[in-house]
Amino acid sequence: MPTKNLEGLTCFTQELEVASLKLKETNIQILESDFLPGYYSKGNFPLNKENYQKHHFYLPVKKSVICFQDVVFKIAARIKKEYNAELHVSPGQMIFQNKNYQCIKIQANETEQMKLMVSELQNAGINFFPPQKVEPYESLIYTKKYASFTEIFEGIYQDQDCEARYFIQFQETPEYLFFKEIISKIKNNCKFHLFDSFLASLVSKNEVIDFVGIYSEHCQKERLNELQAELEKEMIMVHS
Repeated sequence: MPTKNLEGLTCFTQELEVASLKLKETNIQILESDFLPGYYSKGNFPLNKENYQKHHFYLPVKKSVICFQDVVFKIAARIKKEYNAELHVSPGQMIFQNKNYQCIKIQANETEQMKLMVSELQNAGINFFPPQKVEPYESLIYTKKYASFTEIFEGIYQDQDCEARYFIQFQETPEYLFFKEIISKIKNNCKFHLFDSFLASLVSKNEVIDFVGIYSEHCQKERLNELQAELEKEMIMVHS
């Protein structure tokens, strides 16, 4: 049986705890996400080691930009090529100060790479908020990136660029509020605890495919089918 692959622009939806981050030589508002979102919801589980090696920065944009994602993708591609920088940049939206703003997610191993990207974005006319202290709060964040998936079980895919990220395909996913309730119920009532979750939609040439996403450094692949069955059961109850 041939391997089934999917690829295309993918939209991610996730609620994360963010707080202000102050870096020297920057004059903009920078938020950083919780290193371990959700990992202590059930006891002292092993740490997600990847989160200690990469920083996830979120930059809310003060004024809307026309063709925003095109501008961000083009600048990011040029920076990666010219400077051989190991960073991932995603345009998106986020809740900041109780309002919805365009934002840019920057994932980098070193803060210097992030500073370089910020400088180039500002040169392109993108305006950010001035720095201020922001206490930790939960923000609903939407980001977009190009992704490639490989099917490992029927309806279950693994990210080709991030082996700890999995996607369970569904015909229709619930609103995020109901999704949070479903995940909480599964973690409370079942032996599925050690993962973070999100929603994702992959836009291919001829269709849009919806997924429930799972991220875990400690995932047992053979149990993904069990989790898939639990998710299907709970979603049927939501839509009934």
